[in-house]
Amino acid sequence: MENPPQQFAPPVSVTVLEKLLGRLTSVCIQVATAGLDLPDRLRNGPKSIDELAAEVGGDRDVLLLFMRALTSESIFQEVEPGVFAHTEESRCLISDAPNSLHGIAEMLGAEWAWKVWEPAEVLHTIRTGQPAFEHVFGRDIWDYMTANRDQYAVFSRAQTIFSGPKDDAIVDAYDFEGVKTIVDLGGGEGTFLEKILLKHPGIEGVLFDLPPVVERARARVAGSAVADRYTCVGGSFFDRVPPGADAYVLKQVLHDWSDDESVEILRKVREVVPPSGRILVAAHLVPAPPRRPLKYLMAGMWVRLNTPGGYERTEQEFRDVFDRAGLELVRILPTASTHSILETRRAED
Repeated sequence: MENPPQQFAPPVSVTVLEKLLGRLTSVCIQVATAGLDLPDRLRNGPKSIDELAAEVGGDRDVLLLFMRALTSESIFQEVEPGVFAHTEESRCLISDAPNSLHGIAEMLGAEWAWKVWEPAEVLHTIRTGQPAFEHVFGRDIWDYMTANRDQYAVFSRAQTIFSGPKDDAIVDAYDFEGVKTIVDLGGGEGTFLEKILLKHPGIEGVLFDLPPVVERARARVAGSAVADRYTCVGGSFFDRVPPGADAYVLKQVLHDWSDDESVEILRKVREVVPPSGRILVAAHLVPAPPRRPLKYLMAGMWVRLNTPGGYERTEQEFRDVFDRAGLELVRILPTASTHSILETRRAED
């Protein structure tokens, strides 16, 4: 009887080397997707390297090496010598696939997105606490997006992709019982609020964000089935928050801001929420040591390179912020995503 083949256990140095090469993998996926449209070119079946080289106008031998490098990461497969087809993973990059990641690859390949990942810029943020984005471009990311509408469109598509599965999981995890009016603070173009209203026909919704963002949301939601229950209000939650709601939601908002700024935002909400009202914070919770955080936390680092106060928090760090803002953490609801729902209310004076 033959002995079963032994599994090769790579040394730790090989594992670390793979992590170091991860940046190259990301770049190659971005190029394959947003630069060469290879996922879409293979959507109808396998193609030879000669066909692909002719379609993209590339050097055959370099493209062959490029494709084989991607197959080593399960992006595409070589079904016979020089012939490539999709894998389950690469199908996620087809532009119109369900839950497509095409828009993420497009965003990460944009100049403004990858420049903040330069080692010198990461060091700048670590040493100064200031976002790499402002160091590179001389203004904050929101001013940049306002002035570059084409890049804002890329950014917006990517954020919708990032948020989609999380939005569904959050809406499914919370029952919103007793809520008649809900305000989505910093709700972007309003897809999350729309999902809440679609699932709960008795709720009125208010989207609150900066005026240029709200204008785009207003145009987007005009033809929606919930348009008659959907109000768009422009402004800054550092100045004021719309009053009169039973519930206020901040989804993936506080991770953009420092503790002091988060406290300031939450105090504005506390000023207008009724004693029986709820403030719902949907966020990624960093587990307390020795548990290891999810790889999602690397996305949190990317946020910090782009925004002045970006921060991902543990449960205790959230409790400290809520306490300073005069709020009480009532419960934490897990969702079928990387995010949890932290339900808070006004603490007794």
